[in-house]
Amino acid sequence: MISKRIKTIASLIEPDENVLDVGTDHAFLPVVLKKSGHQGRIRASELRKGPRLNAIRNLAESGIDDVEVYLTDGVSGIDFPADVVVIAGMGYGTVTGIIAENREYFHNCRIIIQINSEVDKLRRWLMGNGFMIENELMIRDYKYYEILVVREGEMTLDEMEIRFGPLLLREKSEIFRSCYSQRIEKLESIIKTLPENHEDIGNLEEQIQIIRKALAD
Repeated sequence: MISKRIKTIASLIEPDENVLDVGTDHAFLPVVLKKSGHQGRIRASELRKGPRLNAIRNLAESGIDDVEVYLTDGVSGIDFPADVVVIAGMGYGTVTGIIAENREYFHNCRIIIQINSEVDKLRRWLMGNGFMIENELMIRDYKYYEILVVREGEMTLDEMEIRFGPLLLREKSEIFRSCYSQRIEKLESIIKTLPENHEDIGNLEEQIQIIRKALAD
């Protein structure tokens, strides 16, 4: 079963765009795109032989024979002219490393990024390295995910925008509100377990106030 996360990423790609899916795993994204009638060319990459073979096998079983899967680290050595590069399911350091070490490849394309943690650090890195956020989404697919669409450009974010996302903070969707309301409940439950004068209480209460500020209309 294809996850909501993959389907959401696919929805952000235009039908005629050339796509490179970095770290494609089982090639779920290329399969979704092809089955939806995607007209642009699609390529994928994998770092290790085992996952690459899994991707090739899944493509074949889906009746897809025109998606090449490169065996390489990120986009290294790839000359495929992508309009959009997808880097999803990796860590902050891996994603920023791929972009920083192959900066020229990303000059004229959009990047769709989904990492599982440290999204605030990613936004700060993007701001400091000449990228701007074009779109942000938050979805719930068993857990909460933030998906960023970026390209080269300038942006200035304040600390609240870095932490919560400039577009997510502006929109304050139901999912956004649900995510951070649950975060408040979790922090409050932690406080209840601590002794009255515990040194962590002040920090936890400060986090709660920051989240309440983000949720305020």
